[in-house]
Amino acid sequence: MVEFEQKTPEELRRLLAAEEWQELFAEVAAVSPMDSPQDAVTAFFRSCRITAQFTLERMAVVDRATAERFVALILQYELAYKTPRLSRAKAIAAAAAFLHPFGTAARFYANIDLTPEILAAKEARASCTFCVNAHLFDSTFEAGLIAFDPAGVVGALFVGDED
Repeated sequence: MVEFEQKTPEELRRLLAAEEWQELFAEVAAVSPMDSPQDAVTAFFRSCRITAQFTLERMAVVDRATAERFVALILQYELAYKTPRLSRAKAIAAAAAFLHPFGTAARFYANIDLTPEILAAKEARASCTFCVNAHLFDSTFEAGLIAFDPAGVVGALFVGDED
């Protein structure tokens, strides 16, 4: 059995604790280095008692800058009505805190079809559609990111909302 050591940054917990969330999962853990992102992520969710199954090859692979913008965006606005949830500064700080434990070799997987155009439209709060490729919750609206660093860090941040 793979052993995980909880490593969720305290700054992230502090920034997210002040808000009410319909659904929120934000965890980071250390594990002995693993070559397979899929094996690490599966074991990580199992250790968190999450039963959802994720197939990383079906998820959008994004670079670190896109991952940070995406996480800030899903924390800043409710997904259902796009009403502000966190200030832009808090959302950016929370995104940076979540990604901080992941080194330069880390890989990031979004659960939506995340293209530069979709991200830009969402940042402009324009109407755009997206396809959710993997669910953590049973929420109508859901967005999240899985992060894997082969040096031994894995984590996920998911937000879910209902209308």
